[in-house]
Amino acid sequence: MIAQAPLDKSHIEEVKELRAKLARLRLQRLEVQKKQWKVTAMQTKWMEKLQELRQERSVVLEGRERLEALNALALRQLDAFAQLYAPNDCFHIWHAGPFATINGFRLGRLAADQVEWMEVNAALGQVALLLSVLAQDNAALVATRSVDLFPRGSYSQIARALSPADRERGVRQPLYNLYSDGSGFALFSRNTPFAKGLELLVAAVHEAGVNSERADPSFGFPHPIDLHAGGSPKVGGVSIIWGQVSDELWTRALKMLLTDVKWVVAWAAKHAATSASSLV
Repeated sequence: MIAQAPLDKSHIEEVKELRAKLARLRLQRLEVQKKQWKVTAMQTKWMEKLQELRQERSVVLEGRERLEALNALALRQLDAFAQLYAPNDCFHIWHAGPFATINGFRLGRLAADQVEWMEVNAALGQVALLLSVLAQDNAALVATRSVDLFPRGSYSQIARALSPADRERGVRQPLYNLYSDGSGFALFSRNTPFAKGLELLVAAVHEAGVNSERADPSFGFPHPIDLHAGGSPKVGGVSIIWGQVSDELWTRALKMLLTDVKWVVAWAAKHAATSASSLV
């Protein structure tokens, strides 16, 4: 057995220093591992947080896409609704041969086609109701400033509008009829309630046209209305008073009057669509 040479004092000190250095390195290594573990834990935590944020972002983006889709749908619906106009849909103005019609009711009478007066009265009531709706729906289209309309179906009436002063004094407002039963020779006179009612109805349509033209100079009736032509109002040069002209001409005058009303409705629909489009 080979005997080991004894270590001198310097060697012993060197070994102690190396062992102390090794211990310090081990402590440093342990500290580094602790920090590494902490960093790993923090990294795991932040990755989990990042995943949560990504999920939240995905939810937000999906919600945004849904809102954008709903907004696009709402804009399309608003654009579609802008093309609609209730009076135009509720009051269908057309014609049936020589007769103008409103919601299927014919206006006028012919020797070969004696339309019942109840149907004529119903048609006139529809015209009165339409003008009232237009006046309420469109501030620029005050169709009844000079007259007051009382839509009552087949027994509608009309009157000259009273001034504020007359209303305060309680002045009685004479009412005129927009209906007739066709009886009595006096109906051929211009002074009957029915004749006066037709005069005021033409005046209301005329005023609607004037107001429409004031708001839009390009507007114009296809059939001009003259309220003071030869003592009675005329539409397209034909008297609107029943009995002053033949049934054929009276029917034509009513047809031209209803055509003018249709133009007023078209103008109001255009105005309403423009107003709705400005909101889109």
